[in-house]
Amino acid sequence: MLTAIEWYGKQVEQLDTVHSGKVTLTGAGAATLAEREVLNSVPLH
Repeated sequence: MLTAIEWYGKQVEQLDTVHSGKVTLTGAGAATLAEREVLNSVPLH
């Protein structure tokens, strides 16, 4: 579960596709991700 997104030190609700930020993930599997690993998403339409 995505619990937080940080962009340049500020909490935001979402990021534009060209930006990157720090995310906080919790739940099953969150601990298996490596620091600085790249995550991509597909818009749900």
